[in-house]
Amino acid sequence: MACELIQESVKMLTRRAVPHIPLVLPMSLERKATVIPWNSSDTSENVDLFSQFVVQLLYALQFLNEEPTSPFVINPRAFPLKEVLFFVRSNAPSHVHLFEKLISEHCLDTILQVNNSRLLDSADSAIRGLDDTTILYQSIRNCLDKDTTSDPSGINAEKIYLASSSHLPMSSIVEAVCSAVLVSEHSQPKFFSYVQLCKDPLAILKAPVFLWKRDGIRRFVLKTLCHLMAANESMVIESSKTSQVAS
Repeated sequence: MACELIQESVKMLTRRAVPHIPLVLPMSLERKATVIPWNSSDTSENVDLFSQFVVQLLYALQFLNEEPTSPFVINPRAFPLKEVLFFVRSNAPSHVHLFEKLISEHCLDTILQVNNSRLLDSADSAIRGLDDTTILYQSIRNCLDKDTTSDPSGINAEKIYLASSSHLPMSSIVEAVCSAVLVSEHSQPKFFSYVQLCKDPLAILKAPVFLWKRDGIRRFVLKTLCHLMAANESMVIESSKTSQVAS
């Protein structure tokens, strides 16, 4: 019922004369997202806060669908979609269908990532217990070592990538992946910061050519590239908005 009301509310707004100004504005929603304890192990104490945010996010996503060129639309990737999806599936099942439908149209990788993490629930505890990206980095380096690799297809590295990305910050995952694929056999390991990579996402294409023949590692390197491209686009848009305001 709530989802139908949200959809109808947005449709009524878009049928009116312009300008179409939504009830939920991007900046207020972004501020609200920053104060919600997404990493809390117990969401029962904040269920009302979470639920209110979910309804507002659904409204903003529906408006994005109806008016994609409006200056009042949100950038979905600016929000903790993975955490919201976990909450919705556990606490608001009536919202799941609409939320997944809207998210899949703009951030399909988030749906796939959450689904993959669920498949890993029965994975080896050593993988599920990862608390940093060291093992991920080492698994990628092992895959790329043509002489001694025990993971020539990169499937094991992909499994560790999925396990890591289910609970570690995406920025740390991206740094580990890029630092691992961009080091050569004859050079010292080099650390690439997340901000540096967002500014130059195509740097990841400097990875060795044979990497793209290894199915598992190719899949998550492409995911990493897509993430960086989206982050770069967001930075450019934000920068252009700032320039317009300054002028």
